[in-house]
Amino acid sequence: MWFQVLLPLLFALPGLLAAPTASSHPKLKRTSVDTSGRLIVSFKDDGTTKNTILKDAGITSTASGVPDWSIIHAFVVDSLDDATLTTILDHPEVVQVEEEGNLSFAVVQTDAPWGLARMSSPTKLVNQDLDALTYSYTYNEPGCINEILCIDIYVLDSGIRTTHQSFQGRATWGANFIDDTTTDGNGHGTHCAGTAASWDYGIAKKASLIAVKVGSDEGDITTSSLISGINYAAEQYGVTGRPSVMSISITGLGSDVIDSAVQAATALGVHVVVSAGNINFDALWLSPAREPTAITVGASNITDSRASFSDYGAVVDIFAPGVDTISAGIASDTATEIMSGTSMSAPAVAGLVAYLISLEGQVTPAEMSDKLKAKSLKGLLDNIPDGTVNYLAYLG
Repeated sequence: MWFQVLLPLLFALPGLLAAPTASSHPKLKRTSVDTSGRLIVSFKDDGTTKNTILKDAGITSTASGVPDWSIIHAFVVDSLDDATLTTILDHPEVVQVEEEGNLSFAVVQTDAPWGLARMSSPTKLVNQDLDALTYSYTYNEPGCINEILCIDIYVLDSGIRTTHQSFQGRATWGANFIDDTTTDGNGHGTHCAGTAASWDYGIAKKASLIAVKVGSDEGDITTSSLISGINYAAEQYGVTGRPSVMSISITGLGSDVIDSAVQAATALGVHVVVSAGNINFDALWLSPAREPTAITVGASNITDSRASFSDYGAVVDIFAPGVDTISAGIASDTATEIMSGTSMSAPAVAGLVAYLISLEGQVTPAEMSDKLKAKSLKGLLDNIPDGTVNYLAYLG
């Protein structure tokens, strides 16, 4: 399960005689999929402000509904005419103009739970019955010693049904960058939150969950809503000072601006865990999966094989259970849902990061990535392509 990011750009750059067109301009980032029509303008970190660029280009305002971003130097504008776009692209302080695209959910639903047991077992599960609800999960999580030592997991998704009983009051609403609701009408976000930290289905059973809604109930999400969510979580980390993890089950075509936002967040000390993707493809071409500072997670199944849909490649850091995953649902405060995808694997590892912080203390994102790999079960998974790590997430 995953969000699929679609990030294209429509520009035409008029020029004099043999001047290059917009489509061939080196600062223009285009893709071939659906676009919102808006543009994301990245600029240099040398004291330049967005207002200077806007004034020089004769643009009176940025796109509505998008907050200012503090972790990266970029802003969003509505579609531009050729002359204005030319001015933007040729501006010496502009690094890149990237087309904003749309995202959507792609969900596979099936039967039963088993992932918690696998992540706490050093060997393959003897019971291979996907319908069984009798697996054992052995863990030791002290949780909050005081307010500062609490761990926050920001779930950048479709929201969270915060009233679900399995969250025990630990789930709260943080921000919404896609619509005006404070609910999860899709179910993807609640399921991911449950996989990370619900009492019944989660790895980190005492962590706090914070809903950051970047995807609509219909499964739509934009580049700017995702970046706004990353920016929000990073800023909140700066305010609270508590160890923080972002769980991002979003994957799509390569986007430099998304990668930059993730890199900025990890540089601040936030642990960012992302899904590898669900198209049985090399994740090198996908964002934020390809961002080196993120922990990129592929999916495994109950037979200890790479899931048939899971993306792979050198950018994948680790695998975790992601097939037939039971977690919290949205039909009621006791509902469950069964889903499959790297969207399930990523929050499992996000929960594992929070779990390890509660046991062993805070470390840098790079140190956490190394720790996960060191603790992982190695060489056990089948169907791992050449050039891809054979690491299965393990509590240790």
